Amino acid sequence: MATTVLDIIRISKHKDANTYFQYDWSTYLRTGDSLSGTIGDHTMEVIDADSGLVVTNKAVSGNSTYCTISGGNSSIAEWRIKIAAKGTSSPAEIGVIELWITVWG
Repeated sequence: MATTVLDIIRISKHKDANTYFQYDWSTYLRTGDSLSGTIGDHTMEVIDADSGLVVTNKAVSGNSTYCTISGGNSSIAEWRIKIAAKGTSSPAEIGVIELWITVWG
């Protein structure tokens, strides 16, 4: 499994708001490869247990992964969510990104 973080994306959300997140993996796919269409092949999980964040509505379509991020404990710290994707021609993950989320409210 890949452990290198390809991208860190910083976002801010209110603790009571739902945030819809989409990531296009096309840049990281090998020539001729595409994302696996099986949602279980991809990881979308909260890294920081104390964050209070919840990831739901996980989906994959084309070369993009999608999810909804809700909840969260207000903090000046940035909470992290890991999103990893897997291609169809490779047994390993094609990459990992992290969302660094500041929760306010």
